[in-house]
Amino acid sequence: MLALSLLLGQTTPPRVDLRNVVVYEANLRAFQPGKPFVELREELSSIRRLGANVLWLMPIHPVGQLRSVGQLGSPYAVRDYRGLNPEFGTEADFRSLLAEAKRLGMRVILDWVANHTSWDHPWILNPGWHSVDAQGNIIIPPGTNWNDVAELNYDNAAMRQEMLASMRYWIETYGVDGFRCDHVDGVPDSFWQSAISSLRTQFADRRLLFLGEASRANLVPSVGFDLLYDWDTFSFLKQIFAGSRSAKDFVPQARRSTVPRMRFITNHDESAWNGGLASTSGTAEGAAAAFQAMVFSGGVPMIYSSQEIGYGAALPFFSATTLNWAAGASARADLTRVMSDFSRLKMPLRPTLQDASTTRVILYRAQGAAGSIVVAVNSSPDPQPLSIPSTWGVRTPPSTIAGHRALRFMQPNRGQRAEPTEVPGR
Repeated sequence: MLALSLLLGQTTPPRVDLRNVVVYEANLRAFQPGKPFVELREELSSIRRLGANVLWLMPIHPVGQLRSVGQLGSPYAVRDYRGLNPEFGTEADFRSLLAEAKRLGMRVILDWVANHTSWDHPWILNPGWHSVDAQGNIIIPPGTNWNDVAELNYDNAAMRQEMLASMRYWIETYGVDGFRCDHVDGVPDSFWQSAISSLRTQFADRRLLFLGEASRANLVPSVGFDLLYDWDTFSFLKQIFAGSRSAKDFVPQARRSTVPRMRFITNHDESAWNGGLASTSGTAEGAAAAFQAMVFSGGVPMIYSSQEIGYGAALPFFSATTLNWAAGASARADLTRVMSDFSRLKMPLRPTLQDASTTRVILYRAQGAAGSIVVAVNSSPDPQPLSIPSTWGVRTPPSTIAGHRALRFMQPNRGQRAEPTEVPGR
């Protein structure tokens, strides 16, 4: 396929079409201890019905014990890049999970921690493979308090080659579809560029996906990442719900991105360190409304484990919290309808947005390939006046919107006027 691409004048292998991609981040420690691979496999059909077609697994590798922190140690303190953490299940369980994801049409990407290893990783014994201070002592990543990990030395060519070989191993052995790359800015761009290029070329028929935990726009065109985090828009949204920023700032911020970005209202870091869904907006209902503001404003939506059941508390990842995945039927139904509308409209990565927001209400009209949608999100806990422009085609727009609620007005490409389809949380 690569040879054919070159004959046709393409100099690089084809990439994943990010339109209508939805990412689901799986915190494996939110599933039953000893059976996360099995339980996640059982949940995949429900996850797929949310529209998720990329399954991002948080680190699945054995966790370091030396200098370990937390109840179970950090999954980002990797002890063996080619091993499976027995805490999550067996190799057979993992292969079964991958097979089910493939059956459902989902890509699976692994969380890849390239900046550092645990202190009991075998590479510690290889001279020059880790960064050292002036006295020759191996160091933790500078500017962090990550005392359970040792920073790798990317001036060492042998280490680089083995890191790339380890990434290749998961594609060759298990058929994974790419990587969510942790702490991208802690690793030289030159490594990411060579690794991504090498893997894309070798596995050109796979359309590997590379998600970078970073914000720098040059990481897409110059380095080769497909998708980056959108921390800035998340920060704006959080401040809007806190009342420290005007809702009028949301759409200009959402329009600002020049490269594909993943948009979210929570993730493993936000949930663990700053609280659960309520940390975004103050209430679970507000979080559901905030998510709608994100979903239709552009980028690639991301759903985090627990979001679909409306779990409002913090979800740690240094310890286990077994969630009841049968709970939160109302939250799951609400989220499923939101994501169904997203899919039906065939939203582009950078939709045309018309803005009529007020100080407390985010109000915009977004154009998808199959229709348009008017989204109104009240960032305040109190009712607010709502004034939808008459040219936006809403037949009987309400004059107010309840506190921490969202309204959607769908308008498929058939010329009819729009009616509201959802008021989450009621």
